Amino acid sequence: MVKGRPKPTPANAPAEGSSLSDMYRKPAAEKSADTSDDEPDIDIGKLLKDVELFGASTWKERKQIENRKVVQLGGKATK
Repeated sequence: MVKGRPKPTPANAPAEGSSLSDMYRKPAAEKSADTSDDEPDIDIGKLLKDVELFGASTWKERKQIENRKVVQLGGKATK
């Protein structure tokens, strides 16, 4: 190679500063500016009540919770 002359580069050579690994890297997915969720809003109170129902260990506790729900909806209270 002759001193003082720049090294010839092929026409399809990568730009300076890029490496060979950049060629195989997948492009980063673009994040949209739209922040609206397709998921419905979660009511924390309803979620806690559901956890209480599923967490009841005996059938008597589940029955009491069910009876409270019936009364809240306007049903007749049990004795």
